[in-house]
Amino acid sequence: MLTINITMSKHQPTGAFPKFSLAPIHEYTDSPFRLLCQRHGAKAVFVPLVNVTSVVKGKILPDIDENERGVHVQLSGSKPGEFTEALKIIERNFPNIEGFNVNAGCPSHTTMKTGAGSALMKVPETLSEIIKQCKSATSVPVSVKSRIFTDEAKTINFYKGIENAGADFVIIHGRTVKQGYSGRANWDTVSSIKANLSMPTIGNGDMQTLTEAESSVSRKLCDGVMFGRAALQNPMLFEKKNILSDKERKELVFEYYEICKKLGVTDLKDVKLVSTQLLKGVKNASRMRNAIMKSKRVIDLMALIDNWLENPKE
Repeated sequence: MLTINITMSKHQPTGAFPKFSLAPIHEYTDSPFRLLCQRHGAKAVFVPLVNVTSVVKGKILPDIDENERGVHVQLSGSKPGEFTEALKIIERNFPNIEGFNVNAGCPSHTTMKTGAGSALMKVPETLSEIIKQCKSATSVPVSVKSRIFTDEAKTINFYKGIENAGADFVIIHGRTVKQGYSGRANWDTVSSIKANLSMPTIGNGDMQTLTEAESSVSRKLCDGVMFGRAALQNPMLFEKKNILSDKERKELVFEYYEICKKLGVTDLKDVKLVSTQLLKGVKNASRMRNAIMKSKRVIDLMALIDNWLENPKE
């Protein structure tokens, strides 16, 4: 079985503005995966959907390893006071936090029915109060991640409100709430928002390579780019490696697994989810995915991947 040597990088401040970053993707971008991306060039990463109510009630804390760098924590909720209380609790427990991000764009009905996520797009005054209270409670940057409306003028006004509330930067997913994660991201609207704001704008949606992202910045479509699904399938995109061989994909799976073991978080479900993403594009990927999902133990799963890619099934 392939062995990967893991060397963790110590925390190094990256500054207030994360130009190219890993998106917060619920159930996928856990601490081991974030560390994997950091080892391959990601300078900023976002911890997904930390529920402020649960933090305040002492039920959860985010999974953040002390070796992570460029860490921004995404907060989810609807009560301004809970945001500030949760923020302070997280900062006390994790000294390597470099920013907090208010989620105002999650399209999940479960999230929206509590008034959180993209439900905040309907109550901009509440979102503004959340931003103001967060800003008063911390010295690190506070950002907002949200979506667009079908009406461009309404979208621009919405983001102007975020800027006026004091956010340090915004992350704009170029899809509407109704689109969810389907269809194409509207980068024309992302560009229009940037042209009307003074604060930095991060674009999100459909970007596949760092070269493409750098071009978007140079063409002034945005000030930075956040990678989601593209990074899930290729963490090496942060070092401009755009095409991976089957061997390289296998090595990434084992590298992720070695980090998991080092952190003591070898949950079968997590390893399955990340492995199926990293192995997209290998020979007979769909058959391998089905075999992976049927695995009952992590050790059997890793042996399956190792043997499969050494001797691909026809």
